[in-house]
This record gives sequence, structure tokens and C-alpha cells, in this order.
Amino acid sequence: MAYIEGDLIYKGKRIRQLLFGQYNGYGSLWWAHQEDGDKPVGGGRLVPFIGNQPSRGTKRSQIDETKPMKALLVDLGSDFHYSDLRGDFDLYTAGEGLWRLGEGCFFPGR
Repeated sequence: MAYIEGDLIYKGKRIRQLLFGQYNGYGSLWWAHQEDGDKPVGGGRLVPFIGNQPSRGTKRSQIDETKPMKALLVDLGSDFHYSDLRGDFDLYTAGEGLWRLGEGCFFPGR
């Protein structure tokens, strides 16, 4: 299975290595995380955004491609709660929100 790797940065600190992929190369997008080279754990669906507009299911003519790319990592807050990061309530809130992709990053399948 092919996937993309990236770091999840929170308050300037790397807190997880993330894995992103797309089922069968054309289906739904997914994410998972791993800690220090262990096998992937947790994860869920990845919902890509451009600005505050979902990029899938929206006509390209209605999306401003100059806006930053963001992602909603479904169930990330829950994964934080049941991990070694338990108790950081600001992190839970951030986990359930949109995460901005860094410079040069992209979504699977693009």
C-alpha cells in the first residue's frame, strides 16, 4: 500500500508522524499515525479543504486555489484522548479542527 508521510506539528513541536493514503488510489482518503517507527495506529478519514471549502465534491470553479490547503482528520481528538497526550484539552480541541498543510505538502491522489 502506498502512502504519504508527514509530521504533525503542534505549538512548534512534532507530536506524531502521520500517514496519509487513498483506498485503491481513487477512493476515500485516510490518515493514521505512528509513534517512533511503530506500526500505524489509530486514524480515520481525511477530509481535504482549500481555504474553508471542502475540496472534494465542490466544483473547481468554486474553489479559490490561492487559499491554504487544510485537512480535517476525523477522530484525531479522540485518538489524542486515548494516548500518551491525554489531559491536554487544548490539543483535543485542535485535533477536532482544521490543520493547515505546510509549504510543499499535498493531499494523496493529487
